[in-house]
Amino acid sequence: FPMEKLNNNKLEAITVAINYSDYLELTLPENVGYFDNYNILTIKEDKETINLCNKYGANCIIIDNPFGKNNFEFDKGYVIQEGLRNLKFFDWVLLLDADIILPFNFRKLLESNFPEANTLYGASRCFAWDYNEYLQFKNKEKKIDDFYKIEGGWGCGYFSLFNLNSYKIKNISINKLYPNGNEESDMVLLEGFHPKRIDVGKLDFNVLHLGGPSLFWKGRFNGKERFDEIKNKKFKDLPNTKELLNL
Repeated sequence: FPMEKLNNNKLEAITVAINYSDYLELTLPENVGYFDNYNILTIKEDKETINLCNKYGANCIIIDNPFGKNNFEFDKGYVIQEGLRNLKFFDWVLLLDADIILPFNFRKLLESNFPEANTLYGASRCFAWDYNEYLQFKNKEKKIDDFYKIEGGWGCGYFSLFNLNSYKIKNISINKLYPNGNEESDMVLLEGFHPKRIDVGKLDFNVLHLGGPSLFWKGRFNGKERFDEIKNKKFKDLPNTKELLNL
């Protein structure tokens, strides 16, 4: 099978960003320049996110409210499907959470990792546990690799890179890659590449995660958050999430 390299193709990103403007304000200007097209999805009431997309040149896609949709508390699968359907190039795609900052020279780093079309890729992440730690990054006091690291790279969730032309998923309808729902919505894509959920490609660099992991897995503000004390708070006002997670 052909080993299509990233540097010969287009790269698009999809981010679910409903009520995430406080994170997106920090991450979008860092990330947007790496993509040939960046689809950011939110609802019409989320004016702050819409304004940020307009400011930085991202493609803002307005969707139906996913909270309670299709009998799910938060139908993330539906949102991602809308992002997939609005791709421009249908080539390399990165599913990226709104609270992730990519490393400097991300596109060149990808090319130097020689990704090939028939592998699903992830990346490990380092954590800026609160806004003060983010400022250490922003002010160049620390690099991404200097922060607390959790190994990752199994190819779903916060960072998932794949090629829609892969023979492993080409026979799956794009409308079925992400079924309705939340916690299992990554599994069709993952099992298409790796039925045993092993040997997923891992890229040789880290991304920066703002705040702790899994805080808003079921959507932000409208769902049941993992911690009551963070409900409706902005990232700048959140407590140190490392302590909340007992890490």
